[in-house]
Amino acid sequence: HPLTRAFSESILKKHPDIQSCASHRLALFFKEFVEHCAGNRWVLQGFAELDSELFNILSVLEWCWNHDENLVAAFLLDGIDYYLIVRNYWNEALRLGQRAIDIANRIGDKESAALFKMQPVSFIMRYRGDLVSAESLLVDAIGVFESVGNESRLMHAKRNLGRVYLEDGNFDCAEGLFCECFTYAEMLGDWDFILLLTYNMAWAVLGKEDLDKAWELCVGVLDIARQLDAAGQFVAGHLSGLYNALGEVALRRSDLQIASYYGMQALEQARRIGRLDVIANNLKWLAHVEMRQGDFGVAQQRLVEAKEHYQRLDIPSRVEEIGTLLAQLDREHPTHA
Repeated sequence: HPLTRAFSESILKKHPDIQSCASHRLALFFKEFVEHCAGNRWVLQGFAELDSELFNILSVLEWCWNHDENLVAAFLLDGIDYYLIVRNYWNEALRLGQRAIDIANRIGDKESAALFKMQPVSFIMRYRGDLVSAESLLVDAIGVFESVGNESRLMHAKRNLGRVYLEDGNFDCAEGLFCECFTYAEMLGDWDFILLLTYNMAWAVLGKEDLDKAWELCVGVLDIARQLDAAGQFVAGHLSGLYNALGEVALRRSDLQIASYYGMQALEQARRIGRLDVIANNLKWLAHVEMRQGDFGVAQQRLVEAKEHYQRLDIPSRVEEIGTLLAQLDREHPTHA
């Protein structure tokens, strides 16, 4: 509790040796706690436990940096970076990530610097439209992971670079990186990574208008994703991604009923996660389907909600895009404004 913590700190300040020992033990305690709650970044059940301790974890993280406990600090931030993304603390994640990179560079810890360049910094930069900076950070990270032989982090960095290429319209390069990572994931039998890469690959081939391949990719793993989710392995994010890609295929085939069905499924799964960027992306996508169906009032409601989410996450390009769509709706269909 904050009051208890403030009282304890006031007492401990009178005994600096004891305070240092207690803070060090607290740092180690939260290191184990974070590993327990967020050891698998794709399994989100432990995040509820992190909610009540976030203030304490961030305070311990600052203490570690201020007292050169940099390895513990790196472990703590690596453990909570995805939590900060999912819980929509993007500005805090970016601030902490950039500080971690600066400290790692200062002490010559190239691998930790590469880790935080990959996540959360390049992730947030990509989403906010700074693709050049995101690409540069990821290329640096890939070089480091290759030099130290960390294949797991190398594959995740390459996947993230593929996402940058996907956003930039470089679909061949994106698909090549996703396929390389997919082979690695299959070798490990890592179904979380396999599912993630499947809908990434689907969007890459959609960029080249290969609708059949995109459909086959997603349908081929959909039952497995559903089974994993039913068994308690929380894969709502992956289900949302698969449903969204299937909806896009249906939309491009002008099958609006099927597109709407998969879009609603994708949005339902996105709301289970609570990640505002994923929710907003699905709301915007569904609004396009509903405008084609003539459901302009519903489309407008979805766009207004999506705009609010993008504003909270400070993604100005998406806010502007939604504003343009809402203005278009107001001009062309004023009765629904």
